[in-house]
Amino acid sequence: MAVTSFKHLQHQIHLRYNELSTRLQQVAKYLLENKNTIAFNTLASISREADVPPSAITRFSKSFGFKNFNEMKVLFREHTLEETSNYSERLQVYRQLRGEHYKKQSPTQILQEFAHYNAKSLSNLLLDITPEELDKAIELIQNAKNIYVVGNGRSFGIASYLTYALSHLGCRALIANGLGGMLTDQVEMYDENDLIFAISFSPYSDEAINTMLQASERNIKQIVITDQHINQLTQHSDVSFVIKEASIFDVFRSLSATQCLVQTLSVAIAQKYITEELSQMNQYI
Repeated sequence: MAVTSFKHLQHQIHLRYNELSTRLQQVAKYLLENKNTIAFNTLASISREADVPPSAITRFSKSFGFKNFNEMKVLFREHTLEETSNYSERLQVYRQLRGEHYKKQSPTQILQEFAHYNAKSLSNLLLDITPEELDKAIELIQNAKNIYVVGNGRSFGIASYLTYALSHLGCRALIANGLGGMLTDQVEMYDENDLIFAISFSPYSDEAINTMLQASERNIKQIVITDQHINQLTQHSDVSFVIKEASIFDVFRSLSATQCLVQTLSVAIAQKYITEELSQMNQYI
């Protein structure tokens, strides 16, 4: 399986640590202990600080499926940005990463960037989502006794909207917020007539991963919206919508395509309800 996130890389390093040579263990230990500074440093400076030759770091990168160190470094860069939740601080990190290439943009230029990349993301959505996936998701939502929506961090807004929309369609939809750290206990109360709808993007929240795993053990149906075809969320899901959201300046990730998909599901369900009601009325005409 290809390493697609820093969390995944970290897990793989821990898993394979004892199999690595003494030199590569030295590289692994340095990288994990200095994960927040790797993105800013060159191969030469990291080699000097870790007290290993550059070739050892390159060899380490290749042993985990990367073409070179710079390809692996992208994961450290993404991790550094993701760990910086404050937007002002995130922009500061971006400026440091870009160095002399950073160029301040006007509000109009920022708007143009967002509009351009969001338009591309929405166009890709048409190609990435199949009619079969949409039909299956609508069927699962309609047939569910209760719908529990999981969404943390930047996914919370979308999860809240989905819950709002489904509730207005007569569905029993609830946010699975795990208030007080009780999410595991909450899932124990769900049954196979229920549905869990999770929304999570890299780095995937532990709450979402654990909820989906727990749900699979209880034969509960699952729908997930995520950004990778192969991850811990898609392994047991009945329907997986994989969306590549726009990334602006490589710092701010949009949610336009996700919002579009959620609204599509809501309107499609509403239309299906109306069609069914008309069909029932026609029986008496």
